[in-house]
Amino acid sequence: MIQRDFLIHVSNILSEKGVFIIKTDDDAYAQWIHEHLDESGLFEYAMIIDEDPEKHSNPANSTEFETIWRKQ
Repeated sequence: MIQRDFLIHVSNILSEKGVFIIKTDDDAYAQWIHEHLDESGLFEYAMIIDEDPEKHSNPANSTEFETIWRKQ
């Protein structure tokens, strides 16, 4: 999903102060995303690694894949 064409599209539809949030629990994928965002030059990248643990257990904040994983 994090490919140049997609990033251009997201950049075009976000407002000037818009926020594009990507959430993953895979460190290697997080690094890959960071590299692609840097290469695009379209976004300011900020990694938050100390997310409130309470958010991890709140289904409202879960990704689709996280929800599937928790059910398994």
